[in-house]
Amino acid sequence: MLAGGIWEALLTTAAGMAVAIPATMALSWLESVCDRLAHDFEDLGTRVFLARDTAAPQYRAAAE
Repeated sequence: MLAGGIWEALLTTAAGMAVAIPATMALSWLESVCDRLAHDFEDLGTRVFLARDTAAPQYRAAAE
């Protein structure tokens, strides 16, 4: 009877690990994709604002 309880505990632990390990891997992959996208958007925003600042004197000179 004791061995049956230990077997059940080991079996449920293995089933839990079989679910938890792939879920953790998927979460890690998804977080890396989100971090990469956030970095790309920040880089794009910086490039847009810097390009606007460097082009602004040309437009200001033409408007004056």
